[in-house]
Amino acid sequence: MVSAERAVSRVLAWGGVLGLAFMLIGGVGYAVRSPELGQAQSRLGQAHDHIAFPGAIRDGLRRWPVNPLAVETFGVFVLVLTPVAGLAVAVPCLWRTGDTRYAVIAAIVLAAVLLSFLLGAHAA
Repeated sequence: MVSAERAVSRVLAWGGVLGLAFMLIGGVGYAVRSPELGQAQSRLGQAHDHIAFPGAIRDGLRRWPVNPLAVETFGVFVLVLTPVAGLAVAVPCLWRTGDTRYAVIAAIVLAAVLLSFLLGAHAA
């Protein structure tokens, strides 16, 4: 296996494992704390309304006890960003191995994905 393929496959594998682990931990935490969270949600509104943005996730992870929905949503973000991280690793690896054509293609795709994230965040 070429070093670029190995590096990208490791990023994708670990990103998937970490994302799923956060989702599992958050789901179990929510199941355990659901009666307690239900009382807090009646005062604060629906939890899903407050956890969808990165700032809300950060705030939910900083509190003690940690908000399990924030942990679960962080796992989803890790899963979404894993292919982007794979592209970011692929570009320099492909460039070093001399596959400049594929490095340029990967860089263009990475730029398009990052631009779409920025435009989507600006529109929200």
